[in-house]
Amino acid sequence: MHRFNPLPAVCLIALALLVGACGGEQQGADMPDADTTVTVMETPGMVTVAGTLIDSKCYGLDHANTGNDHTMPACGSACATMGLPVAVLEGGQQDAKVYLLVTPSAPLADHMAKEVRVSGTAVYESGLIPSKIEVKDAQGQWMEVSTATM
Repeated sequence: MHRFNPLPAVCLIALALLVGACGGEQQGADMPDADTTVTVMETPGMVTVAGTLIDSKCYGLDHANTGNDHTMPACGSACATMGLPVAVLEGGQQDAKVYLLVTPSAPLADHMAKEVRVSGTAVYESGLIPSKIEVKDAQGQWMEVSTATM
């Protein structure tokens, strides 16, 4: 019996919300009537970004939702556990840049709203396939978080 897996659809919706909320204003040549599109980079490259690990769904709804307890206690952790995409918020409120992490989010649920450093391959204008994810622990030391990859 085939079971429907809603995760791919949820990820696409979250990505669309994130791009729309972050002011993605580029339009693709093959989609002239689209409000926003994601730009695939010609040559993916290795990058390292640092910032705060956020829940992309709630941040897309309201940019004030950067902590873990924004709409309910441990909301960010709950969303990550359910498989909603997480992202890195780099910069302050005025100059923020958001990088959507293209990786399973559940292993990151315990680290929402923590300072994070991610190295990986930039595959979209604001998308990143991580090869290494580190979070700061309570003592201020960087600790690597492992996530599953395909």
